[in-house]
Amino acid sequence: FLVCIIFSSLQPTNRSLFAPRDDVGTKLIDLIRQARSSIDVAVYYLTLKPLAQALIDASARKVKVTVILDPISTDKFGKAEFLAQANVAVYI
Repeated sequence: FLVCIIFSSLQPTNRSLFAPRDDVGTKLIDLIRQARSSIDVAVYYLTLKPLAQALIDASARKVKVTVILDPISTDKFGKAEFLAQANVAVYI
């Protein structure tokens, strides 16, 4: 399982994380909390509510958040609707 995510701020950072060895969820949430200008995310299947909530919280801090998801993230376990209801820009 590979997650590649790009966070842009005053000092752009690109990181590749591998689950389970990299504790991906915790590290991603920490990075999201550090973002100041924008977050661009492409995820196949987003099911982790704490991760989705961190993206919502970033958006509430006026960080520009854009999330691209596979249609599978619209099922009952996916967080596409949760993000969209919080006015996060979600593209399926």
